[in-house]
Amino acid sequence: MKQTLFILITFMSVTAYSQTIPDTEFKISEINTYIEDINENEQFEVENINGTLKKNNKDIDYNISYFAFDATQLFSVIYQEYDEISTNKIFYYKKNKVVAAIVEIINNKDNKDRLEEQVIYFYDVDTLLNTAEINEKYPPDSLLNEGKNRLKEFLAH
Repeated sequence: MKQTLFILITFMSVTAYSQTIPDTEFKISEINTYIEDINENEQFEVENINGTLKKNNKDIDYNISYFAFDATQLFSVIYQEYDEISTNKIFYYKKNKVVAAIVEIINNKDNKDRLEEQVIYFYDVDTLLNTAEINEKYPPDSLLNEGKNRLKEFLAH
């Protein structure tokens, strides 16, 4: 009897608690869990593309790494520009939809490789979930579109 009562109270507590977690936080948590699980448990086909681009009248080296389940399903893209202040952009996909976008600004002066700034956005069906964390330098819609374009590039070749 005591065990049944304990189970009932525990179930009611968990149910009540889960209803207090906003849907947005739950979705973000699901995305984080998905990314962590896939990173830990899957093997990927990796394609790297290296190049140089002109930025502010300066040649900047870049690298794009595509991590895919197969030729039609993308898991993530890492885009890196290498300079004294480097930029990394990481996009995660679930069923070829952008679910997360991360921007990292890294100070490479004096070989310190120090993270200066980081922005993380989570998306559910093209809708930004963490709206309170918008950084105006990195608009979430622009990052979402960039993530979609990286997916198109991957699927085109």
